[in-house]
Amino acid sequence: MKSGLERKINLNWSERCEPALKRFMSGENELVLGIESSCDETAAAVLCGGRKVLSMAVHTQIPVHRLYGGVVPEIASRSHTERIGAVADEAGVIVPGGGDHV
Repeated sequence: MKSGLERKINLNWSERCEPALKRFMSGENELVLGIESSCDETAAAVLCGGRKVLSMAVHTQIPVHRLYGGVVPEIASRSHTERIGAVADEAGVIVPGGGDHV
């Protein structure tokens, strides 16, 4: 049985998020920022309605890791941290203090 606080949290989530989720699923012009970081790539994309890709950028680390015969976790994580801002900027994402992008 859920406590009063758990019921209140679930109710608040539904009240806040359900309308936005329904609009998103209906294909309205909601903008979505997708950020992905795999072991050797960092990517960002802006989607409209969750279906149409407006912009996208990818930075790959494959040439660096090829030198070592495979992915080096420390190099990969450092590269993600160093490159995510530039990748997001290239995808047209607003970066705090930045220009007039999406």
